[in-house]
Amino acid sequence: MKTLIANIESILFRKIGLFAITLLVSLQFAFAQVPQRFNYQGVARDASGNVLSSHIITLRVSVLNGGATGTSVYQETHSVVTNQFGLFTVQIGGGTVLSGTFAGVPWTLGNQWVKIEMDSNGGSSYSDMGTTQLLSVPYAIVAGKIGGNMNLDDMGDVDVTTAASGQVLKFNGTTWIPGNDNTGSGGSGGTYYSGTGISISGTNVINNTGDINASDDITNTTTANGDLSGTYPNPIVDGIQNKPISSTAPTIGQVLKFDGTQWKPDVDITGGGGTTYTAGTGINIAGTVISTSSMLGDVTGGITANTLSKIQGKPVSALSPTVGQVLKYDGTQWAPGTDIQAAGGATYSAGTGITINGSNVISISNLGGDVTGTSTSNSISNLQGKPVVAGSPSSGEVLKYNGTQWVPSTDIVGSGTTYTAGTGITINGSNAISVNALSGDVTGNPNATVVSKIQTVSVTNTIPTTGQVLKYNGTSWAPGTDNSGGAGTYTAGTGIDITGTVVSTQPMGGDVTGNLVANTVSKIQNYSVSNTAPTNGYVLKWNGTSWSPAPDQTTGSSTNLWIQSGSNIYNFNGGNVGIGTTTPTSLFDVESSTATNVLAQFQNSNATNTSNTVNILNNGNGYNLNVTKTGQGEAVYITKNNTGSGTTAMVVTNNGIGNTMDAFATGTGYAGYFNGGSSSSGALWAKTTGVQYAGLFDGDLVGGGIKAIVGGSGYAGYFGGKTKIDFNSTNASSPHLAIYEQTVGDWARINFYSGGTNYWSTAGLVGAGAISSKFSLSFSTVGDIFTATGDGNFGIGTNTPTYRLHVNGDAAYTGSMMRLENNNSTNSNTMLDIFTLSSSILVNGTKSGIGYGVNIQKTGTLSSSAAIYALNAGTNGEGIRGVVVGNGGYALYGNAAGSGANSYYGVYGYGSGSAGADYGIYGVQGAGANDWAGYFSGNVGYTGMLLSTSDIKLKQNVQNFSGALTQVMQMQPKTYEYKHNGDYEHMNLPQGEQVGLIAQDLEKIIPSLVQPATFSYVVKDDSKDGEDGAVTTTQIDYKGVNYIGLIPVLIGAIQDQQKEIDELKLQITQLSK
Repeated sequence: MKTLIANIESILFRKIGLFAITLLVSLQFAFAQVPQRFNYQGVARDASGNVLSSHIITLRVSVLNGGATGTSVYQETHSVVTNQFGLFTVQIGGGTVLSGTFAGVPWTLGNQWVKIEMDSNGGSSYSDMGTTQLLSVPYAIVAGKIGGNMNLDDMGDVDVTTAASGQVLKFNGTTWIPGNDNTGSGGSGGTYYSGTGISISGTNVINNTGDINASDDITNTTTANGDLSGTYPNPIVDGIQNKPISSTAPTIGQVLKFDGTQWKPDVDITGGGGTTYTAGTGINIAGTVISTSSMLGDVTGGITANTLSKIQGKPVSALSPTVGQVLKYDGTQWAPGTDIQAAGGATYSAGTGITINGSNVISISNLGGDVTGTSTSNSISNLQGKPVVAGSPSSGEVLKYNGTQWVPSTDIVGSGTTYTAGTGITINGSNAISVNALSGDVTGNPNATVVSKIQTVSVTNTIPTTGQVLKYNGTSWAPGTDNSGGAGTYTAGTGIDITGTVVSTQPMGGDVTGNLVANTVSKIQNYSVSNTAPTNGYVLKWNGTSWSPAPDQTTGSSTNLWIQSGSNIYNFNGGNVGIGTTTPTSLFDVESSTATNVLAQFQNSNATNTSNTVNILNNGNGYNLNVTKTGQGEAVYITKNNTGSGTTAMVVTNNGIGNTMDAFATGTGYAGYFNGGSSSSGALWAKTTGVQYAGLFDGDLVGGGIKAIVGGSGYAGYFGGKTKIDFNSTNASSPHLAIYEQTVGDWARINFYSGGTNYWSTAGLVGAGAISSKFSLSFSTVGDIFTATGDGNFGIGTNTPTYRLHVNGDAAYTGSMMRLENNNSTNSNTMLDIFTLSSSILVNGTKSGIGYGVNIQKTGTLSSSAAIYALNAGTNGEGIRGVVVGNGGYALYGNAAGSGANSYYGVYGYGSGSAGADYGIYGVQGAGANDWAGYFSGNVGYTGMLLSTSDIKLKQNVQNFSGALTQVMQMQPKTYEYKHNGDYEHMNLPQGEQVGLIAQDLEKIIPSLVQPATFSYVVKDDSKDGEDGAVTTTQIDYKGVNYIGLIPVLIGAIQDQQKEIDELKLQITQLSK
């Protein structure tokens, strides 16, 4: 064994300071077997010359070929830890390879250099430490090969690893590699085969026997032929598929069409091979022009110029009407006629735009707005509300707005006018106005346009064939086959139907129905026209539902006793009026012998009309209404269907001294029967403005005094004043008030209102047994407040209590479930005393939402007492047990906030059993990532032993831990202070300067020692006395360090360090020899 040692010292500089490093390079080798690496040793020091002891550094080593700035042929990195003397050792060739291979370094070529870069912080920010030429030391690697058996591939530029029989070495520009012998000589050479136009002679000469005529090659001066003319490289397309293209210039919108001889611009779909269309109803086709036919039916003429020739099939006269005339049916046709000329006729009221003079002449009032004057002599005084000057214009003038009015003005032909070019317009200095180049669907200029797009979709420049149409292929419009035999496809527009090749109009809508050739005026101004046939002399009159033929009421011989005045009708008959009788016995006598007829009906169909339907006024001493009933049914039956007016079906007012209304029942029926429907406000409404009662009932309410039934959500009886029940009740079977519910299984209810729509409601349900029988109190916007069951259970917030006291809060409830408050500081009695003789749990607080399961606060001054005291004197179990099943919160939360000198405990646990395991406080961690068996927000102290499980029987997959020293050397202890502002003040973090690790730094080294955690705190607003405030829960996510788990790592690091110390001692001993 031979050893060669070289000492190198250099002063190295970098931006952040001066470093000193002593490098020791040694190479050990044997001629029998030379290692493919060599040692590199050094002592690292800081800028002040102090040794960097036990410090992590990283090195990047590069081998350069050809000089100090030569090409890097190999590069690797090392991460090492110096010992206590700053000494480190690496083996060049044994690091983490970045590029190249150590075996591929061309040692045989010589002139190799080594470049050293270092990061003293153990990262990847390297600084250049210098470059040194390698002399005789590393070349021993090659010497080892020479001393033994050197192979061909030991040469740096030769690679024979893939050589096969018969191959030769070929140079690929970088390396000599095996390849086929393509010389053709001998029996082992390559074999060549001649293709078309190629010949191979026996002497391996390859000749071109194909196209050897250079005159037929295409050059940039070759003349084009076929569909192309001109010369290359810019030929002209003269034909398509040997069919010539016409030189005629196309116009906008034309397409190329083949006329049987040539392609030329033409209008698309000209009928030459296009589809033949058949005119449907109302359509004319003349050549390529499709138009509508003349209209028939009530309306004749065309779509844009038509005449109302008939109304409901009856002809309309062509006579010109005079002012005030109306259309009248004379038995043959509708013709202009004078309306209302006889004395005593109806009186008309002038509507908007109508004038009626004293002689019943109806005329159109003077026009207003932009057009003034009369209907026959008018003038445009304004345009869109802006006045038009009355001056006469000159020839060629136009109307211009001068900021105040429209006036005749010269139309941009005089000099001196300054014009501004708008979009698409260019104005040069000589006032020449031109159109800019077009863009969008049409490009080019107005004299040479090209349709490049249709509705922003590109049009391809593919040349079409005869009969093709433009079709959308998903990307652009391109020529395509016409699926209907060569013609285009049409889409029906408004009012058009296309069935196959038949184009027809759709049925007409609006005031005119039918179609263009057979139509009917069904409405006038959207009001229906009756199809009743008119008789001679009738006019169209509005009957409240439709325009219908009706008498004109203009004949002087009319014997009609009723006189119409506007919308009123009246007469001055001095006798009785009878309907259904010829001998009326009263001023208005209605009789009917038909069993099903209603004698009189008064109906108000206008939901917004709040007036009374029937008023009966009586200034005498008789009855307002005297109803005598001798048959079955009701004597008076009043129905009111309007649910929105807020009025009642009947109001009776008495301003005299008698009774307002007397009702007598001498038979078996009711003197008064009131039935409220499904949407009725009430079956009976009684109100008093005095000091007496709105309703006085002499007798039992459930007896024969009165009975009221409601069929919906209204009231059988409504009392707007005091209600008194005066009765001497002796037992429960004879109550003051009995409320019955007719439907079995439904609740009997009493509601309490105090204005508005909200109410309190008490309800009782008598079920099949005590458990199903319930009594409840509820509020309209909340629901049931509390419910009591017949078996003695009482529920708050639940209508199905299963305990003697069952308190439940729904998802929207954020306050405390129950609060017991003793405001007497001298009262030392127990706030809540719970005692049981059974094995049941005294208090079971299960929490699945926000807030507290059980919240007990004590603010008294008795130092020896506790907010909550639980003693389990049994053989097993717990004094207090808390389980968290929610998304956060505490199973047990204790707060000791005493202000005296004594000791206070938020939670006090005492394990004192005589046998078995007894725990003062026992916590179990759940399966959640943020579940804890115990969590302490603040300092934790203990006087006993903190025990961690470590028994071998509890462990598996036990392995030796390695690399401890390397990992510890990467750890960076820090000094710091915790934050105590904002949300962090609730965490009770330690005060003052602390020493420790940063969790995120440690996580990069040993992730298992870092645990993510969540701290939750609850803020409850109890600012209002006696009320539970809103609860706000805030979560703080953070990372913690398992310092106990770090102890074994530190032990391993000490052991690794001691091992290195022992090795260095041995090396020093050997070097000193």
